[in-house]
Amino acid sequence: AAATAATSLLAKRVAVDSPVAATTIGGAPFYAARARADGREVRVCHGLSGETQAVKAGADVTAIALGPDELSVALGDADGVITVWLLGAVSTTDNAGSAAEGAAALSVPARNDGGFTGAARSVARHWHASAVGALAYTPDGAQLLSAGAECALVVWRARGAPSERRIVPRLGAAVVGLAVSPDGGSYALACADNAVRIMSAVSLEVVALCRGLQPAAAAGHALAYSSLRSELVLPVRNAPGTLQFWALNSARHSRELVVVPGNAGAGAPTLQSSKHTNSKTRRGGPQGANAQGGGAVCFVKFVAFTADCDALVTVESRPEAELAAVESLKFWTASDILVGAAQPAVSAAQHGSGKKGTKKAREALVGQQVGAAGLSGWKLHTRVDTPHERGVTAVACSPAPGVRLAATTSR
Repeated sequence: AAATAATSLLAKRVAVDSPVAATTIGGAPFYAARARADGREVRVCHGLSGETQAVKAGADVTAIALGPDELSVALGDADGVITVWLLGAVSTTDNAGSAAEGAAALSVPARNDGGFTGAARSVARHWHASAVGALAYTPDGAQLLSAGAECALVVWRARGAPSERRIVPRLGAAVVGLAVSPDGGSYALACADNAVRIMSAVSLEVVALCRGLQPAAAAGHALAYSSLRSELVLPVRNAPGTLQFWALNSARHSRELVVVPGNAGAGAPTLQSSKHTNSKTRRGGPQGANAQGGGAVCFVKFVAFTADCDALVTVESRPEAELAAVESLKFWTASDILVGAAQPAVSAAQHGSGKKGTKKAREALVGQQVGAAGLSGWKLHTRVDTPHERGVTAVACSPAPGVRLAATTSR
């Protein structure tokens, strides 16, 4: 509601666009929004007088936050830089401290209607490698939170040196939104996998997870239905090597299976930096190259259940820049019906691969995936590398109950 009111108020006076931020300082409301004419410019508006002041970032603004106890505005841009503008009077001690840390005092554009007193200055903070996805201040104004495509939360000291920060990595998905509880005791992180993670402000650990159906990956035809547990199975766009299991009866996420390990966020689209990128990357580059400049993205291409839904067949693909796609066929067994402690079988192709080092490395990878899959309810039984020389085009399991037979086709 506050964001809607801010957009309406600012739109009447100046041409602005989202993102929008709002706060109240000393009983007076303040709003901030990005200018339509210049994506690097943000206009701060006094809610009572309607007077505005403009500040700028070094690149297109992707996130905005207003300080709760002093007139400051934090701008996150497409280059991953956070520019914190302090508007109004600043004490001599603050000026000296910031100067010692390399704060840059910049002139404010001429668009100033006189409602903001004192000189404005800015401090730049940089950790993010890609666009800043979200910004938020804590209620006491002591800390500034930032997050983005790196699947990490950065906690900055708002009044400290630009280098003073704490990083919470490996959140499992890119962060697209941040909110702080009124008492400052909890943080809510809206993530690209359609989940909200609640984090304790004291321990910086995730204490609760609210997850919906995650956006599916576009590659391949990996979609299956388990009649045994009434679950829909499809890959995750944010992690194309992971299968999500969606319980249709309860309409909730039930579990997930990591078919091929990879970095979270590898398959998620990211905002392009304003800096010049390599022409080969801009014009397409290798089909499987990561948009952030990483390695090839692995994804699940096909998935199928046996008639009894007690076994699962998957086909994964790893696009390479120099070679054709490298594929692996995997057979999984439901862990709750797996009898004995049999070790996973390794394909004949692996046994005859030649060098002992290669064989040991592959067996170690299989063992790693078996352990990781244990919590999902599935265990890796057999892996077949390159089941067809020209790639798999279809997978089907026998419809006969009790029969574990699968067929694959190729070009």
